[in-house]
Amino acid sequence: MNEPHAVFVDDSDQDLKLAARLTRSGLKCDPKHPGDGSAAARSSLVEELSTGRYDLILLDYRLEGQAGLLRAGSIGADVRERAPDMPVVLVTSETNRKDHVAHNPAVREIFDLVLLKSDLISKAELESAAHTLASLARGYVAVAKALKVRRRKTVRSAIYRVLGAREAEYTTIEECLAGHDLQQPGEIARWILKELVEYPGPLLDDGDAAASLGLASSSFRHKKVQAWLAAIRYEGPFSEAIPRWWRGRAADLQTAALAGEATDRLKAIKKAAGVARLTTATCSWCGENRTNRCCNECREPTEQLHSVQGTADRRPQWAEPALFCFKCVPDTRVESRYV
Repeated sequence: MNEPHAVFVDDSDQDLKLAARLTRSGLKCDPKHPGDGSAAARSSLVEELSTGRYDLILLDYRLEGQAGLLRAGSIGADVRERAPDMPVVLVTSETNRKDHVAHNPAVREIFDLVLLKSDLISKAELESAAHTLASLARGYVAVAKALKVRRRKTVRSAIYRVLGAREAEYTTIEECLAGHDLQQPGEIARWILKELVEYPGPLLDDGDAAASLGLASSSFRHKKVQAWLAAIRYEGPFSEAIPRWWRGRAADLQTAALAGEATDRLKAIKKAAGVARLTTATCSWCGENRTNRCCNECREPTEQLHSVQGTADRRPQWAEPALFCFKCVPDTRVESRYV
């Protein structure tokens, strides 16, 4: 696709300058005032946002006008209904709104992402946000294209294709799709973003992937190790900003490396990656090399016996439960509702 074109809706002229800063950071973004808050202004705003002129919509949480107050949730819900294949992002200065979206299923269905204005100040923060937002828009477009190409076959084949899944991974993905009747591009894009990419299952984030290979995070990030891992990197929608790794392929790669070196996993990986010095992942609590997961809070390797299983988040049944290491639980870094 061409470079994504976003729009930022805010009632503050000062805050609307964020659109120009995002544009300078690499994401074309138009500023948009919501009007006076009247019913007519609201209808006009929803109509404009739903026409397909933009690839991405950013909404401030509170949109105040002389005639009334508009809520981003209400505007976003109407846009989502009229343009279901359009990514919608909440932008707010209220830090508690991020948790509100994360733990409220109805609101979570409206917004693909929440950005805090306090995190959009420095050049690095703006460039990172622009990169993430562009990846979000391109991810939606990639799903739509895959579905269009495969319309004569099945939706499932389109999902496999856009994910870049191998035939051996189809069964696992089917398990993740259980209970879903996904037909439209927007539905599929949000399932990938909010389930498949978010939770450990067929795909792992950097921390869990490193732990599963028995590598410390610093060794996992080594250039030669990353080159060796290229074959297991997820390259589907949203991967530009959210790096993920195929769990099954990681196991296969490790098995291949262990051929002839079955008693020493680290030695086998060193040889396969061509790196003389690598560090083994050790449990942050006991220091032993028995870990294959990361703490959900600090993202340090943790051994299952030295962690507490989380219970309160809304992860799907197929996802591995969250683990919180013994270091994080006692010092109150973990909210009580999680454990």
